[in-house]
Amino acid sequence: MDQKARKTIQKLILKLDNSSEKETFNCLVEIRKKVLKTKEGISYLLKNGGIPKILQILQKSDTDSKSVDVILSTLGNLCMDNDARNMVRRSSGIEIIAHVFAESKTESIQNRCSRTLANLALTKENIVTILKADVAETLGKLLESTKTKENILTYSRTVSRIPLSNK
Repeated sequence: MDQKARKTIQKLILKLDNSSEKETFNCLVEIRKKVLKTKEGISYLLKNGGIPKILQILQKSDTDSKSVDVILSTLGNLCMDNDARNMVRRSSGIEIIAHVFAESKTESIQNRCSRTLANLALTKENIVTILKADVAETLGKLLESTKTKENILTYSRTVSRIPLSNK
């Protein structure tokens, strides 16, 4: 990764701290579009504290739904990477995502939460944390009530990756 790309990632991470809602949204979109394209970009984002900052924004109760949607899309993509999955777990991200999943009434956000949890479940340690976060009830309710094929597929994929009991 060249120096220019590193500086761009550093700038984006710094912008996440004290930007307006619109600037934060644009920054998140830029991270999703540019940084996640390469293993080096993901690695650099992880090493420079990108995931904890993204999770901090997600955790805020006043984060607008457009930003939440982009954050979950970004996290879902990031969580295809093993190091990112571990970082999300170590940053209490599973609990944050599970909370958003349980509280959101927006279908696209519920779907993205489910997708992200399914990707997180690719790591055994994460499955334990996901089970402790108690997403099974939310997942079951949504699977029963959804009418869209896309959501049924996403929720089914999540169910297939997470054993829904501790027995």
